[in-house]
Amino acid sequence: TPPTVLAGFAPIRCEADVMPFLHAVRANHVPVALPRLSGGGIVFRSWRPGTELVPGVWGIREPPEEAPLATPDLVLVPLAAFDA
Repeated sequence: TPPTVLAGFAPIRCEADVMPFLHAVRANHVPVALPRLSGGGIVFRSWRPGTELVPGVWGIREPPEEAPLATPDLVLVPLAAFDA
């Protein structure tokens, strides 16, 4: 069975930085994807350490447009809000 594709995110402002975790996961040969905003919504593109992320909408760092599309099996997302 091929490895599960894990998707994460590049943090903005005070979001938790999961990039060190994604580096460790990738070092263990698990494919990693990051979101990229496009005209049709969010797509995921493959990412490897050393691949330069480019500023996208709202300055969020994203994989370049030419990075291969990926379909994640598991997605880490920043916590947007919560209450009691």
